[in-house]
Amino acid sequence: MASWRTGAGFAVGTVLGWLNFLWLDRGIGAIVSAALVQQGLPQPQVPRRVYYAFAGRYALIGVVAYGTVRFLDLPVLAILGGLLFLGAAAAAESLYEVFTGSI
Repeated sequence: MASWRTGAGFAVGTVLGWLNFLWLDRGIGAIVSAALVQQGLPQPQVPRRVYYAFAGRYALIGVVAYGTVRFLDLPVLAILGGLLFLGAAAAAESLYEVFTGSI
């Protein structure tokens, strides 16, 4: 409701948050599968690409957020709000489930 720039910043932040979640899910899945395949070994080896993906999530967020603020002049707080939206939605759903007793 503030401006189209605020809405665009929120949308960019939400997309970045969703990509962050997907890459995190993929990375955790790779770690779990590597651990299951190497079950019984004292020190299971995790592929290096998993570490690069974890670092890449933050690099992507930083580069895109910088680019949108610097070149598109979108508000930083709107992008940050979009990034935090997925976590806020998950927390709200959890509270709903607890207070309605549907878990």
